[in-house]
Amino acid sequence: MTSRWKQVATLLDAAVADGVFPGACALVGDRRGRLFEHASGSLAIAGTDSLVSIDTVWDVASLTKPLITAAAVVVLVQRGQLGLDDRIADVLPHFASDEDPRRHHVRVRNLLRHDSGLPAHRHFYENLVPEPSSRAAADLRREQLLRRIVAEPLERDPGGSSVYSDIGFLVLGCVVEAITGERIDRVAAQLVLDPLGVEDAWFVDVIEAVSGRSPLPLARTAATGHCPWRGRVVHGVVQDQNAYALGGLTSHAGLFATISAAEVLAREWIDASRGCGRVLDGRMVRYMWRPQQTTGSTWALGWDTPSAQGSSAGSRVSPHAVGHLGYTGTSVWLDRRRGVHVLLLTNRVASDTTGSGIRGLRPRFHDAVFDAVDAERVR
Repeated sequence: MTSRWKQVATLLDAAVADGVFPGACALVGDRRGRLFEHASGSLAIAGTDSLVSIDTVWDVASLTKPLITAAAVVVLVQRGQLGLDDRIADVLPHFASDEDPRRHHVRVRNLLRHDSGLPAHRHFYENLVPEPSSRAAADLRREQLLRRIVAEPLERDPGGSSVYSDIGFLVLGCVVEAITGERIDRVAAQLVLDPLGVEDAWFVDVIEAVSGRSPLPLARTAATGHCPWRGRVVHGVVQDQNAYALGGLTSHAGLFATISAAEVLAREWIDASRGCGRVLDGRMVRYMWRPQQTTGSTWALGWDTPSAQGSSAGSRVSPHAVGHLGYTGTSVWLDRRRGVHVLLLTNRVASDTTGSGIRGLRPRFHDAVFDAVDAERVR
């Protein structure tokens, strides 16, 4: 390990010591293979001192959006089952509203680039008991909540300003489920995970998990801190409360993965952009990554791009990069100019509930990474 890569490792170790997150795992690679990997800190499981490793399983939170949901949309478009300009109301009739004709103009691409006019977030889980009493009750609650989410009123005109929206991606998941006739976790397996041979990635069904039948290797799964609504430390089930209320099987959050599994999912996008994807078509990926025309937006389709100032990807990232963040302290950035992918998975919500620590750490981490990459290539 060169001195600059040691500086990246030291930065992560110091963040653990400073309480930015209990644990973290980072991986940097290019088309030749891995350039750097480092695990630091603890899993934050009560009563244990279990340490993070490269094999740790993480709640990747909103990385579910690009790595699973957007990828599934691309596959459905490639198959001719869905179009980016398809109207949501044509796929989900109850999305339409006589009181708001704007809803008839919301299209798939609006959900992908977060300019549908839907609000950012709602606490749909409030006033619900955390776990339904039975499988039938869980399935009914999921159906009822999704109908409520699909009917959520617009706050802005579609196609105007972008507001990052969990609700928009939940509606997009409903579109995918309606087209395929399958729940999002099965769609993920059939269209993305199985074709790519990804084994260490899961959606966790809440009813199965609370009954002791979690698919996760719990001893190496990072915990994500205390949840007041659930009244306990969250471990082995999705941290996002809306996702939990929906049974853990959702399109905006819910994926658990090792960093190696997340790398396979990220690399598929990169490989496809070069014309050698196994699942995704290169022309579609390059189209998804084009800058959009939404006023003041950094969003591409399903992916973000670096902001001109204060990007979480730091000051050295290529302006042509694409990436995404996750609430639990996760991120993925694909620097297309350098041909480098950078993944950071953490459980910051177990110690840094305000997010201030991770916001400061991310750009410093990425600057150190790109400094190491560039230095290594000029040797």
